[in-house]
Amino acid sequence: MIRSMTGFGTATFETGGVRFSVEMRSVNHRHSDVRVRLPRRFAEIESRLAGQVQQAVSRGKVDVTVSAADGGEAPQVLELNAPL
Repeated sequence: MIRSMTGFGTATFETGGVRFSVEMRSVNHRHSDVRVRLPRRFAEIESRLAGQVQQAVSRGKVDVTVSAADGGEAPQVLELNAPL
């Protein structure tokens, strides 16, 4: 488990004609504060994703933002690639 971290990362991927951008920012913080922002159509998985991030970090403020640019229909199911 990561005990403390400050960092930034970004990635993009495409599936089902939709291009997703994922951005994570973290800063050291005494307590744990995880915030996840997803496109409205995926809002139902925000708390589950936040829980998975929470398991990976023991402290710090972590912001995860996912945005989608439609080039077609969004996939009906999104799966989190936990090992990645």
